[in-house]
Amino acid sequence: MPRSLLYQELDQAKKETRLIVIGPGFDQDDIRCTMQTMSLLEKPLPKYETISYVWGNAALRGTVYVNDHKLDVPLSTEIVLRRMRDPQWQRTVWIDSICIDQTNMDDRNYQVQLMCDIYSSTASGLIWLGEDKGSAKEIFESVHALYEEARRETDNFLNFKETVWPGWFDTYRPPSAVHFNAEQFARFIDLPWFSRLWVVQEAALASRSICHWGSYTIPLCLIQRVALWLYSQSKSSQSALSGHTDLARAVHLASYTDELYEEPFRTENNLLWMLNTLEQYDTSRGEDHVYGLVGMYQRILLQHQMLPQRLVPNYGQTLSYVLCNAAKLAIEELRRLDPLLYICHRTTDELEHDPLPTWVPKWHRKQNLHVDHFPLNYNKFRASQEYEAVVKPSGIGSLESLTVDGFTLANVSDVTEAFSHNDLYAGDRLPSLLESVQRLAAGMFVMPGQVEHTLVASLDHRMKPMRREQSMEGYRALGRHLAGKSTAFSFDGHEGNSEANAARAYHEAPVRWMRNRRCFVTELGHIGTAPQVVQRGDQVTLLYGSGMPIILRPLRQTVSFAVVGQAYVFANMLGESVNAYKKFGSEDV
Repeated sequence: MPRSLLYQELDQAKKETRLIVIGPGFDQDDIRCTMQTMSLLEKPLPKYETISYVWGNAALRGTVYVNDHKLDVPLSTEIVLRRMRDPQWQRTVWIDSICIDQTNMDDRNYQVQLMCDIYSSTASGLIWLGEDKGSAKEIFESVHALYEEARRETDNFLNFKETVWPGWFDTYRPPSAVHFNAEQFARFIDLPWFSRLWVVQEAALASRSICHWGSYTIPLCLIQRVALWLYSQSKSSQSALSGHTDLARAVHLASYTDELYEEPFRTENNLLWMLNTLEQYDTSRGEDHVYGLVGMYQRILLQHQMLPQRLVPNYGQTLSYVLCNAAKLAIEELRRLDPLLYICHRTTDELEHDPLPTWVPKWHRKQNLHVDHFPLNYNKFRASQEYEAVVKPSGIGSLESLTVDGFTLANVSDVTEAFSHNDLYAGDRLPSLLESVQRLAAGMFVMPGQVEHTLVASLDHRMKPMRREQSMEGYRALGRHLAGKSTAFSFDGHEGNSEANAARAYHEAPVRWMRNRRCFVTELGHIGTAPQVVQRGDQVTLLYGSGMPIILRPLRQTVSFAVVGQAYVFANMLGESVNAYKKFGSEDV
């Protein structure tokens, strides 16, 4: 049968998609299916299940027979269908590698728009984690035991949020009393399925999801609840999961799949929040960091209404086109310039030569704490007061340009060395860096605590406002600690030593806020911190709709600017200057 007969054009007006009915079979029997068309507007819809899995190596191929047509598919597709096949009964499923004509870009563009309806309407989400290598039984038993511990200690989850939330920021929370193999659990959540971006909406949109690992099964909700439970204990010095990135990623997955993951866990529901929290997941194409979440966006924010044109999938466009549209939609949606606060250029060469516009975050690239700075918590600041972003038309064909209003506060006149990831953890380099900040400010009129407050961006390690007196006390305690210990830090959060705790608390804030940043001063005497690519001559600006000052770099022989990134400027984070500019000045950016 010609492929064109197998994949006939779908009626988009009827929201048609395809299903396959897997015939019964045993072991190595050929996988034989029939394909049928279904309208997602039908009432009632036929009962079907969706399959969520990882494609894996595209070079490894398998074979499935569909309507007696021999279809070449990824080997992972053959394996998962063989595992999900019932020995006696037919099973109706939707699986992307077959139900979408992967050779037809128009079909892919169209069906990616249907993800919200396809996965929301499934009877069950079938998650294939891969073949069991001998540890599934023990790990799933541990998950059940940890789940029961969490349920008992939180009054059947009624107090779950209040119990686990403090542990996310406090240094110490006692580890679980359940005896389990933490290293084995870490390898479990390191399975490829947990790192794939597409699976987030596949799991989030389904009303229930069951994980299959070899011949063992477990509800996904148990795994997610346990991930939240263990993450709240992960800062304990006794925890083998401390700092485990895959555990953090499992928590992000829970933020979309677990009904308990509400306030105070989820701070916002918007496109920007989705783009940022899913940045650490894997995709085979950069565009899928946008297209891989349109189903959730449509369900959570649009209540199943039509996607805005900027988010309609189009795999024929460039990565820059897709990310620019996503950034502009995020700005339009919030009426704020919040996407600019996630700009991160690793080098000056990248800032000047990357084909992606400098005002567009690199959502397609995983954050690397060794070279990237950590975005400051812009929700704590109101540098432009309540003024909304004023985004102006940039002209025909200028999707990659952004035209906004604002003021120049001052020009950068000097900068320190960058605070690298290693510098902040190695005691022998940190004292000299702190001294360089003091030297930078030596020629200025500096109020008591100004430098100390700037280094922590006026926030403690819990992201709560810090008083200037606390900053000064913490800075002095850290200095005494460094004088006595010129080696790596080894603070113990529950040792009861107030001096060490004050030093630790102050140290943890710069570790978060100063990583891969520099301190700077301006020609008018401001002091602040900015991304490591900041340099003399850059402009510190207050743009309407931005919670924080933005560093801009004038482009030679043009009236345009490159966006360097967000900045903290002492005494300019709560709108102190914007009102004066509004009253006496005029927009110059």
